[in-house]
Amino acid sequence: MPEPTDDWVSYYAGLDLGLPGQFSALAVVEKRCTCTKYGFEEGASYAVRHLARVPPGTPYADLVEAVRAVFADPPLKGGTLVVDQTAVGRAVFERVRDAETGAIACGLTVTAGHAEASDELGGWLLPKKDLVGVLQVLLQEKRLKVAPALEHARTLAEELQLFQIKTVPAKPDVLVWRERPHGDLVLAVGIAVWQAERYYPFFVHVFDLPNPAPPRMWRRFR
Repeated sequence: MPEPTDDWVSYYAGLDLGLPGQFSALAVVEKRCTCTKYGFEEGASYAVRHLARVPPGTPYADLVEAVRAVFADPPLKGGTLVVDQTAVGRAVFERVRDAETGAIACGLTVTAGHAEASDELGGWLLPKKDLVGVLQVLLQEKRLKVAPALEHARTLAEELQLFQIKTVPAKPDVLVWRERPHGDLVLAVGIAVWQAERYYPFFVHVFDLPNPAPPRMWRRFR
C-alpha cells in the first residue's frame, strides 16, 4: 500500500448570487486530507474559513470588489471560484468572471435533474439532490466545521438545519434555488464543498514534486 504523506491543504470558494432584492453570499472552505504519493485521498475534512453576506440592493460592482479582496493574496489568489448563477443568469456571472478578481470563475446552475452535466457554455448543471447529499454526508460524519467566531456562523447553522430536498419535477431544465428568503450562505458553502469533493490531489512520485503540489498538478478524477 502507498505510504501517506503529510496533510494536504487546499481552498475552495463558492459565490451564491442573489437577485437585486436578495442577499448574496461568499464562502471559503479549507480542505485537509492525507494523501499518498499516488494520489489517493484519505480522511478529507472541511472548515469554513470565510463567510460574507452582501446586503440586498448592493450593486454587483461592489460584490465583485468583495471577491477581489478575498482572492488578492495567497493561498486563494489564482484559485477556483464556483459561482451559482441559477437566479441571476449568465450575464451577471460573466461580469464576475471577466472582472480580473484573481479567481478562476466557473458557472453553476442548480436544477432538478438526476445527473450532473456541463452546459453548452462550459458551466455546470448540478442536481439539487447532489448538492444536498454532499452537505448531509459531511455534516453527519462531522467532517464540516464552522468556526463559531465567524460573523455569520449562527445564520449558516440555521440555514443548514432548514436545507433539505423537496419533491420537484425531475427535468434537467427545471431550476431549483432557495426555499426561503435566505439560504444564500448554505448554498455558497454547498457549492464550495461540492467542488472540493470532485478534486483529488494528484501526486506523481517519480517527479519528486514539492508537497503540497502546485495547482497545475491537481487533477479532476470525476
